[in-house]
Amino acid sequence: MKTSILYIFLLSVLYACDSHSLLPPKQQLDQQIAQLNDYSLLSGPLNDQLCEEIETHAQEIGNDSLLLATRQIIYTRYCRLQDTAHARMLLDRMKPYAIRIKDKHLLMNHLRMAFLHAQIRQPAECERWINEARKYAYINPQNWYITAANACLECGLYPQALIYADSALVNLKYKVISSPHLVKAIALSRTGKTAEAEEWTKRCITDIRHFQAKHQIHTISYLQYQLFMEYAVSLRKHGKNKEALSVLEELDRVSFNNVATPLLRNKDNIEEYKVRVARMLSECYYATGNQSEAIQQANRADSLQSHYAQEQMNIRRKMISESLQNELLSTRLKSQKVEAEQARLIQYILTGIIILLMAILTGGYLWWRNHRRRLRQLFDLLISHHAAWLLIHDPLPLISRPQIKLPDHSEANTEVATKADNLLYQRILSVMKEQKPFLNPNLDLVTLSRLVGTNRTQLSTTLNRQTGMNFSRWLAEYRVHHLLSLVALRPDSDITALASESGFTSRTSFFRQFRQVTGLTPNQYRNVRKETGK
Repeated sequence: MKTSILYIFLLSVLYACDSHSLLPPKQQLDQQIAQLNDYSLLSGPLNDQLCEEIETHAQEIGNDSLLLATRQIIYTRYCRLQDTAHARMLLDRMKPYAIRIKDKHLLMNHLRMAFLHAQIRQPAECERWINEARKYAYINPQNWYITAANACLECGLYPQALIYADSALVNLKYKVISSPHLVKAIALSRTGKTAEAEEWTKRCITDIRHFQAKHQIHTISYLQYQLFMEYAVSLRKHGKNKEALSVLEELDRVSFNNVATPLLRNKDNIEEYKVRVARMLSECYYATGNQSEAIQQANRADSLQSHYAQEQMNIRRKMISESLQNELLSTRLKSQKVEAEQARLIQYILTGIIILLMAILTGGYLWWRNHRRRLRQLFDLLISHHAAWLLIHDPLPLISRPQIKLPDHSEANTEVATKADNLLYQRILSVMKEQKPFLNPNLDLVTLSRLVGTNRTQLSTTLNRQTGMNFSRWLAEYRVHHLLSLVALRPDSDITALASESGFTSRTSFFRQFRQVTGLTPNQYRNVRKETGK
């Protein structure tokens, strides 16, 4: 019962020490992903370590779909951080699982890698990833052509952008304002195909204006902005300043929509948008003879440039602030990991101590039970031996009872002893019973031989033959059994005090001879006697 209670206590301690590990694996993974999302600004080694731990946990669960989804989350994070090296490694690890589950994952991921390299101006890598995505283009060819055209246009691969845009337009049923039309118009302009570019640009701009008027839209996308600027530059080159002025004024009245916002923020030269429009307006006004408006637009361009310079400085400050916050998050995450490891170590140490204490307590309890059982067995054996000894020797006939006839030892030992030895032994027993010479601390072989009427040698030989013991051991048994009889009559007396009354010369010899005869120490005998009540 006690052992069961201890084991129940141990289980409760283990549950309290590591409650997090008792959560389902999927829930633990969700917690780690939520923690990764909380540290959105985290980058560098700590971010890599956290992503690696999440991926390892997903692998241990053993679900391919879950592992692929987890790697997709980590891959998206590296793309957002523009960490192409880690994003590429994640993509390589996703390939086997994506092929077994759904190839569309590979198509989207390869296109995402292509656009990522396009944003950081790496044309060769961009083209390589577009070609990698070609293997899975059968899943959604239209999406592949459109994304490839946009990526090539972004990184300056204008001939390739034109090819992909034409391929996307083959089966395209969208309006002219769709992405492939805009990409083709811009690519034609930048590859020197002026006439064809002007025709496509006019169609796109006319359709954009009609669409904006119909739906009352006052924003344009990044591609539409590029198209308007390409058209305005082309008109100025051909001396059509009034037409260019009309396009620029229209462009100046609109604002960029949300699609353009992330791209604008990543540009190296912020003034190339609104500032560029204002400067071109100033040039067109000057060319048409409107000098006052030209000066006004020039001043506006300078003001916008100053404003955007301040905004750029604010962005840099924010980047520095984010960097500091990133370091703070890194330090906090590192501190949390150290604290978690220390707490886990303390939990393991406490658990080990508890297990060790339980083992010691259980072992001690079992040893105590076994030792107590052995003491009781020895005590019972001693009581029976003492009772038998009293029946034979009866050293203290304090209570009147019938005399017990001693067994005839001569018949039992005729083969090993003579009749004289038997008679001498009976005479010895009679002297020990009547005169109790064993109570004399100085009793020895010479003294006892004089009392019996024999010599020292004959007495020692007779005792050895009749009892199988030497004189000292035989005398110790008389004294110990006499002591036990006194203890039975006076249970409250100290055993050590009764030893001197039984003929023992010293405390040391008493303890040694008592243990030699009974198998117990005096204290053990007293404790067992109290427990048994005998």
